[in-house]
Amino acid sequence: MKVTYFAGLALVVGLVAFAPTSSLVGASSTRSTPTFDTERPFPGGGAYWEPAIAADPGSSYVYQAVTYINASKRCSGCPGTAIFFRASSDGGATWGPAHPISLAHGRGWQFDPQIQVAADGTVYVVFLQTFDPGSVLFKSTDHGATWSGPFTMNGALTYNDKPILLISPSGQDVYVAFNVKLASYVAVSHDAGRTFAQVKTSNESLWWYTYGGTYAPDGSVYFAQAGEAGAKTNGKGTNQGHTDGIQKIFVLKMNHEGTAWENVYLDTSMVATPCSIFGCYGDYFAAQAAVAVDASGHLLFAYTRNDVNGTAHRMYIRSSPDGVSWSDPKLVNDRGDSNFPAIVAGPTAGDFRLAWQDNRYATCWDCGGLGSWNTWYAQTTDGGGTWTASVRLSNLGSGAPYKTSQGYAFPDGDYFGLTVDSAGTNYVIWGEADGSSIYCCGGAWYTRGV
Repeated sequence: MKVTYFAGLALVVGLVAFAPTSSLVGASSTRSTPTFDTERPFPGGGAYWEPAIAADPGSSYVYQAVTYINASKRCSGCPGTAIFFRASSDGGATWGPAHPISLAHGRGWQFDPQIQVAADGTVYVVFLQTFDPGSVLFKSTDHGATWSGPFTMNGALTYNDKPILLISPSGQDVYVAFNVKLASYVAVSHDAGRTFAQVKTSNESLWWYTYGGTYAPDGSVYFAQAGEAGAKTNGKGTNQGHTDGIQKIFVLKMNHEGTAWENVYLDTSMVATPCSIFGCYGDYFAAQAAVAVDASGHLLFAYTRNDVNGTAHRMYIRSSPDGVSWSDPKLVNDRGDSNFPAIVAGPTAGDFRLAWQDNRYATCWDCGGLGSWNTWYAQTTDGGGTWTASVRLSNLGSGAPYKTSQGYAFPDGDYFGLTVDSAGTNYVIWGEADGSSIYCCGGAWYTRGV
């Protein structure tokens, strides 16, 4: 990960709203359209990156975390970038102040936050604390007021990147998938994150990235992954983020103990859509994937892919009863360049919530990635057979310099957060920016709805 620092940008919320819905491939004409609050900014100004969100399964608490670019300029003792966290005790109606989880004691930077909440309300947060030790775990039993940690999980590894966190409902079992250059690993803990074993889960030389995961009712663990061909490493020099090859799309299935795993190959995507933003890396718009499992054990896998090098991605879904046998792909969205899918299961069997970002209102979908981006949402209650019309969550045409009636200039951060609580309320947080640079300037925006 290349880290470059830029000055922050204050944001003012506008109140201009417009028609939020659009057609979706396979949409049902009878199901009601979901409704959401008007989007709101994560407070404090500055450039925010990689937002994450989680809902407590047993209470009305909701949590958000962001990577705060230039945190050291606003926070005494913060590293150059720091993970800021805040909590809501009333289902997202009001929020407490944002504060850093760890001042890091002189460490250079923090990135890639992930949040999970156990049944007893314990909050688990994982993020990068530089590439070495890499992913670290913090835990809180008082809604983020105080934290225990960091708990490291790198073992003998001296590099890891892009952590994706899963926990069992009890929180006793913790799984963190991460990239180790041309290999994929999962750190596994069965003592609530105090100690970890490192399990290598790749069997070919690709630049492996994990983008989402889910814990099944039978204790199985699933991660959605893409392996990028064309990436090479030579000692400390690599071409990370500049793949000149295809992306192979997988589901990683692991048993509860973490002692057995298999990669289930699902599809291939061609070379990524170009990104012309200053400092952008070649795989920013590469194929990505996400996976969720409902209460009955039914899995739904959402992913983006293209058929021709450099062209816009479409979004597809596949379903599975066991994580090994998967349905044929079903097209879900073919408008714009579909990117950064996120999917979660709702409270009942067959209920899945899907969100993504695309630039369908742009005059050109594959011309560098600047302009007319929006965040979208859709829902299915029959396991992916039919979907609601897509809902435009980024529904303000003003309020920041990069917003217009067609959307925001650039999707800031290469993934975002989607969660649902036990009552079925959705919570979404994503990044928007002006496209002046890969790390500047914009912020995280969020909404909730049913």
